[in-house]
Amino acid sequence: MRTFLFLNFFILLIIISCNNEVTENPNTTTSSLTTSTTTTTLSLVDSTQIKLNSTSLGRDYTIDIYFPKEYSETTAKYKVLYANDGQDMTSVDLKGALTSLYESNTIEKIIVVAIHCSNDRNNDYGTIDPTTDNPITCQASSVNDNLGKNAKKYTDFLLENVMTHINSNYRTLTGVENTSIIGWSLGGLSAFSIAWAKPNVFGKVGVFSGSFWWRSQYGDLDARQNSRIMQNIISNSKKRDGLRMWFQQGSKDEDSDRDNDGIIDAIDDCKDLILGYEKPKGNIITNGLISLGYSYNLNYPTDSDITKDITYYEIVNGYHNQSTWKVAIPHFLKWAYSK
Repeated sequence: MRTFLFLNFFILLIIISCNNEVTENPNTTTSSLTTSTTTTTLSLVDSTQIKLNSTSLGRDYTIDIYFPKEYSETTAKYKVLYANDGQDMTSVDLKGALTSLYESNTIEKIIVVAIHCSNDRNNDYGTIDPTTDNPITCQASSVNDNLGKNAKKYTDFLLENVMTHINSNYRTLTGVENTSIIGWSLGGLSAFSIAWAKPNVFGKVGVFSGSFWWRSQYGDLDARQNSRIMQNIISNSKKRDGLRMWFQQGSKDEDSDRDNDGIIDAIDDCKDLILGYEKPKGNIITNGLISLGYSYNLNYPTDSDITKDITYYEIVNGYHNQSTWKVAIPHFLKWAYSK
């Protein structure tokens, strides 16, 4: 009996760990966002589940693969979307979104490869130096956190294990123009970092409520602001020609406003990545993505143009949770795969 109770407790801890991550200001408020989805009686999407092992990370990863129901009846090849936090695809109703968009003939049919997080999510996901591939670790609440230390190993697992398996066992269209990656929260930061470091692999990246507060120093306001990792990487980068980027934030993603400018940090951090910002001391201008020459639309969906290099979608009353990302998913799919 004691063994049974211990095993159940251990399994519960693993499940909880995939839904917990370090945040500057964890927001536990339940979303009041109204969702609107199209109910379909017959899914046009099939799925299967596999497990792949990472020797360097020392664990198996569960992976859900979603493909058009017609897959077995054709010889067609399909573009591939890779997704972090694959365990959330039921919560964001990926099958429902794809089926609705397929029924209306709005988007191309695709394969989605959804990689479940491990019980070491805060270290698998993170940022890598695009020049060396080495992880740039985060100091979230002390100088010894070193979060994201496995980011390089996870990137290698994705590229060498997952993508190799998918391209060898499924009819995929390969090449940068046919390969995209998405993620939310810390998984979104990871997706963006991987896409930025590997522009010869990924042509599009979608980031939902990305953790762009991720920083290399812990200290006063200036230290936290000025050491945000992706903002500094972008400021010292060259343009990745052909890379297209989708960003979504919720107006209630969190409550924290570290610089007291009246805008929550989640939105500030994302827009600083896109637009650049002035460092508090020394008046140093940190370049954003648009400084590299990317075209952008910061007013989606009021401005429905989805042809720009960068699209920013801010959901009023959107929270940092799956209910909000469920609303955003169909918009991303139309942005990425419209016919």
